[in-house]
Amino acid sequence: IGLAVSLVIAGESTLMFVKDRPGCRRAARLAASALRMRCEPQEIPAELEELPHTSARALLLECASQGVAFHNSDLTTAERAVVEKLMRRGDLRLVFATPTLASGVNFPFENVLVESHRWEGGDDLDPLLRRLTHEEFENCAGRCARLGMCSGPGRAILAAAGEGEEHLLWDIVTASPPASSEVFSGIPSDRLFALLHGIGPLEEQQLAAMLNDPPSAKRTSPQTVRTLLDWLRASSLAIDRNGKWRLSKLGALVAHSPFCAE
Repeated sequence: IGLAVSLVIAGESTLMFVKDRPGCRRAARLAASALRMRCEPQEIPAELEELPHTSARALLLECASQGVAFHNSDLTTAERAVVEKLMRRGDLRLVFATPTLASGVNFPFENVLVESHRWEGGDDLDPLLRRLTHEEFENCAGRCARLGMCSGPGRAILAAAGEGEEHLLWDIVTASPPASSEVFSGIPSDRLFALLHGIGPLEEQQLAAMLNDPPSAKRTSPQTVRTLLDWLRASSLAIDRNGKWRLSKLGALVAHSPFCAE
């Protein structure tokens, strides 16, 4: 948080990915408090003031005078829409978000800070804290300095929890993405493309369920589906729109051609 505040004071807009929702709110409040002592207040956008009264709106208003906001699933649909509008308009100089914001949405920030760990778990499992993968870091890093959105280069910074962790994080930054043969191992790509092209758009959970039907088939784990979708997006073969996946124009051409995705 201290680094994010320092970048903002230096005049650089920053997006920071935080591993959980409470951390987002806490970080936004702390950063706004720190900036309040160093920077002149900004005018609070009218769109925020017009939102229905909620606890999230109250915190957004508290932070907005310093150009700070947060974005996570605690926000209502209307609140998320306003925050994203302000981000695109350049009214916010520091935003804290959970990794869900990294899914195919680009914003005009010069810097992206990424926490090195994230929570993972399901309905039947206690959440576990694990280290970020290379693909997840790349996905978050790609949210900054997009062509046509920023005038100069951007930075993606992976934040270590302590000095002893620094050397471990190089594996995340420098790892090579999986080869297509690894990504598609055990997954019939023609079936995958048929699902996305013939039935899509599909949510990730729906796609996983269909790949695992019938139940007697070799099980495809949620992490494998996530890796596969990340690879398809990085290869410009699939796109994610509001949590629903479909083939891109290039992907549709592949689906109708004698070629395979690999």
